Amino acid sequence: MKIEVQLFASLMQYMPGQTPYMMEVAEGTTVGAVLVNLKVPVGLAKLIFRNGVHAREEDVLREGDRVAAFPPIAGG
Repeated sequence: MKIEVQLFASLMQYMPGQTPYMMEVAEGTTVGAVLVNLKVPVGLAKLIFRNGVHAREEDVLREGDRVAAFPPIAGG
């Protein structure tokens, strides 16, 4: 099945191609498995969204889902 992946800020270095990136994954693939597949270090993606809604790494993806991930955000 196909999903769309976008990584932002310092995570963009893990994108294998143009953003958004269309990725082919197997049925039952989780959000966390996508991040592992892209070689994003564990814990570096602090804000994760699936179809614009906050997601957990164990959430199972469906055909056409959009995954977006952000590193820790700091400011002052």
